[in-house]
Amino acid sequence: DQESSESEGGNESGLYLGMSTFERNLTYYPAHLISEETLESYNDIVDNLELTTLNGTVLYYSIDEDITSMQSITMPDDIFNVSIVTFTDGLDEGSLSYRRGVYKTKAEYLDALHTRLANEQVAGLPIKSYAIGLMGTDAQSNIDEFRTNLEKIASTPVNDNEQYVYEISSINELNSSFE
Repeated sequence: DQESSESEGGNESGLYLGMSTFERNLTYYPAHLISEETLESYNDIVDNLELTTLNGTVLYYSIDEDITSMQSITMPDDIFNVSIVTFTDGLDEGSLSYRRGVYKTKAEYLDALHTRLANEQVAGLPIKSYAIGLMGTDAQSNIDEFRTNLEKIASTPVNDNEQYVYEISSINELNSSFE
């Protein structure tokens, strides 16, 4: 319940960070105002991830749920940017099982998600969506799906100065891209 939870969103100005992870289950960590304490808790989450795909990745479902969660929390009146940054292997193996009867194919779900990212808003602002794909051996055997997924979960650039899709092969590439 949003009104009874002071830990989700907030009215204070600053940088808010929410996170979702998928190991064995999708886990959503609601957006909080970043402070030393909350940043440390997010660092702990990342440091303790077991990077496995035991049940298959649910890329589309995760982003879908992130949008819904972001739309449901309180944000400060002076918010000026809303972004989703997705770190992924670029594949989706299980989202349809979470949306049985809603989408018949992965392509249909991906198109619906792309439309949602392009048209819906959070706190009255458009969503900027960045896709960072770490190409593992599984993605190398399906490069077309990997690239299509990254392009469709990312915002479409309006001009040449905007970049929303990053293909990386190591964490060092990621660090240099975001410096």
